[in-house]
Amino acid sequence: MRLGKVLTVTNLARSGSEATRLIKQGAVSVGGCDPDCEFFDTGKCSCGGWKKVTNPVEEVEAGLAVKVGDGNYRLMNKLEGTGWDQVKGVARVPADSVTVKP
Repeated sequence: MRLGKVLTVTNLARSGSEATRLIKQGAVSVGGCDPDCEFFDTGKCSCGGWKKVTNPVEEVEAGLAVKVGDGNYRLMNKLEGTGWDQVKGVARVPADSVTVKP
């Protein structure tokens, strides 16, 4: 699955254009995290580390981990009204059979 699509499907980005911006800025990393990796518990990867990806159309395998920034939640301006939305910073790449919302 293309990295830009991964970010929108997993709600790491609100839109394709935001996903592209984050990727081109160098804010997105892909990790070889296996299901038993301690990253999801401790924030430290024990199974191979992370690779920054700056190409939005790069194909990413299902099951790998993707993070924006340091992987922690981040604050973004609300789409409607004032204030902030908390957006997750890390997710696993879903299987290609995932249905994408329009």
